Amino acid sequence: PDGIATAEGSVWVTIPGEERVVRLDAGTGEQEATVAVDGKPCGEPGYLESLGWIWFASCGGDEEVWGIDAGENELRTTLVAEGGIAGGTGDRFWTWSNKDHTVNLYDVEEGRVKKFRVWNTTGIFDGIAWRGKVWVTDEERGVLSPVDQRTGAFPDIVVGRSAADIEVGLGAVWVADDVRGTVVKVSPKGKILGR
Repeated sequence: PDGIATAEGSVWVTIPGEERVVRLDAGTGEQEATVAVDGKPCGEPGYLESLGWIWFASCGGDEEVWGIDAGENELRTTLVAEGGIAGGTGDRFWTWSNKDHTVNLYDVEEGRVKKFRVWNTTGIFDGIAWRGKVWVTDEERGVLSPVDQRTGAFPDIVVGRSAADIEVGLGAVWVADDVRGTVVKVSPKGKILGR
């Protein structure tokens, strides 16, 4: 499996190279359902609890994101997108795109997309939505950029020689510097708290 998400008491996984998402029973590991999609899903999926939908992005070059109803095991919507899923709330979710170096807000109910250009990145490696910002990493430059979800403004925070995987928890943002072999702790206001 590639991308993994948990929802509705099950584990949802993508199968590399296959046009489907598989639902597994979290207790037994038995396959419960298969949902076909028109493309090859991969990467880390997102889950919007308010809708009960899981979002999977395509890695097949077709720039799509699929919304699957976790309660009904059905594909509900297909949106044109590109890149990874950073998270979301309500009927809105965030993705990023290395095709045009943007962070994108998708409003499912209104069917519209709002784009914020991260103009100075060499390529977004990972991203996560947290506390009014979409935090994206630029591995090559070693930079973390918290993009304001209202204005699109962002500072550059140099976290090390690289900035790869990102996670939030315990009141901070955590960024992996895989060149130095360290994890950098960053406050919600963008201050480096430790390594």
